[in-house]
Amino acid sequence: MSEKNAVLPPVEAPVTTPLPLEEPTPASEKAPKRNKFASKDKHRRKMPKWLKTLIIVVLLSAIAYGSYILIQKLIKKDDTAITTAFATTQTLEQQVSGYGTVTPKQKTEYGAKVRGTVTEVAVTAGQSVAAGDLLFVINPSELQTELTAAYSALESARSGVESARKALDALNTTAPFTGKLIESATIHQGDDLSSGLKLGKLVDDSTLTLASYFSYAYIADIKPGMSANVSIPDSMTSVLGTVSSVDRIKKVKDGAMLFRANITIKNPGTLVAGSSAAAVLRINGADVMPAESGTLANNREQEITLQSSGKVTYTSVMDYGEYKQGQTLVSLSNTSLRPALESAQKSYDEAAKKVEELEANIHNTEIRSEIDGMVSAVMISVGDKLTASGTSVVTVSNTSSLVIDVNIDELDVSKVSVGMPVEITLDEGGEPIMGTLSYVAFEAKTTDNNGGGGWGGSVAQFPAKIDIQSDGRLLPGRNVNYKIRTTVKENVLTIPSSAVIYTESGTAAYVRKADGKKI
Repeated sequence: MSEKNAVLPPVEAPVTTPLPLEEPTPASEKAPKRNKFASKDKHRRKMPKWLKTLIIVVLLSAIAYGSYILIQKLIKKDDTAITTAFATTQTLEQQVSGYGTVTPKQKTEYGAKVRGTVTEVAVTAGQSVAAGDLLFVINPSELQTELTAAYSALESARSGVESARKALDALNTTAPFTGKLIESATIHQGDDLSSGLKLGKLVDDSTLTLASYFSYAYIADIKPGMSANVSIPDSMTSVLGTVSSVDRIKKVKDGAMLFRANITIKNPGTLVAGSSAAAVLRINGADVMPAESGTLANNREQEITLQSSGKVTYTSVMDYGEYKQGQTLVSLSNTSLRPALESAQKSYDEAAKKVEELEANIHNTEIRSEIDGMVSAVMISVGDKLTASGTSVVTVSNTSSLVIDVNIDELDVSKVSVGMPVEITLDEGGEPIMGTLSYVAFEAKTTDNNGGGGWGGSVAQFPAKIDIQSDGRLLPGRNVNYKIRTTVKENVLTIPSSAVIYTESGTAAYVRKADGKKI
């Protein structure tokens, strides 16, 4: 209470009794100074004792009453009225249900790869057809020019494959026949070599040949197999040879007509090609000399050149080195050749595929059904140009055997198994159609339960298929409802759920004794 509004005590008469004199108190022993915010009144009003007692009694009463109410609620028993009903026997079942889309078990599509102008359409949607029935006709004559170009591209691709394969095979250069390498190049391991480089000349000088010309007067007397005495003036030697063949050519020299006799000589190791030689034949006991001398030649010789390029990984090239047929002369490494071959092969495959498609379009002008069924879609008319766009224009479906594609929730998939009967109903109800669960996926597909909102979580569903024999009511693309009975219990005693009592010991139901009977 502020000092301004304080109630002052009644004024009393001043006391006249004289007070005893006291010595003044030292300043250090004076009483503590009063708080300046405290009331200056020396007398404060106090709460009466009866009021304090009343407040305490009220608080204690409130606490006691609240505790009593709380205890009563905790110990109070449920006085819910008991519902009475009759117990009955029924069949209980659990089921997995949902919806799915009907698709034909067998379906063929036509026109996705066909090119040409449509000249006839022989079917309409909903029409029944048998295997071999005509669907539509095209005129592919304008594709002939394109087919000619495709043939050319295929041949070019084939050449590319062969060249790439030869280049890869040519990384290893081998001796084409047994012989001696002369005029060889100097090659070391690690060298980078280019295609076309001459490695040397491989010669087979184990056998030498000599072309000798004789007068036509002896054409009937000189025959293959005859012996010949071959003289080599340069080495002043003579060796025995054999006539290997006779060429009936007509060479004129000094007014005489000459023919050629080819003579082979086994090289004793001392003869070399390029030496002058003459063969003398003995005919009717007399020696017959050739019209002119000839020159010895190697039985076989060939220039060896690299057919590919790369880095040398192995070489055995040396001048006058002797090699067996197939022996490796040089091995190269080139990392670009294998990808080049693969690329060339890919180009060839693409060209071959195009040729195959064009040939099929040109020769197959009449498109016919491959199965029995119903024409479920026709999307062409006469005059349309088909461009092999990949989109089918006629679809034939076998509607006698259908499949229903469904998705089973992850909470229900453990309750079903392949082979279970399935009840199919249409949207408008009616008599159900029975089917069989033929497939259940082992891996679920997950979808957002909130359309991508992120609040509903995800739902895992297992794709499944139901086989069904159509009775004519189901068409491809139609939505239907399905029901799979997973658990069936017959003759089960049941009561309404409202008659069940939940107690501390569990659920219970009271049975009322019928009049005149004991329970």
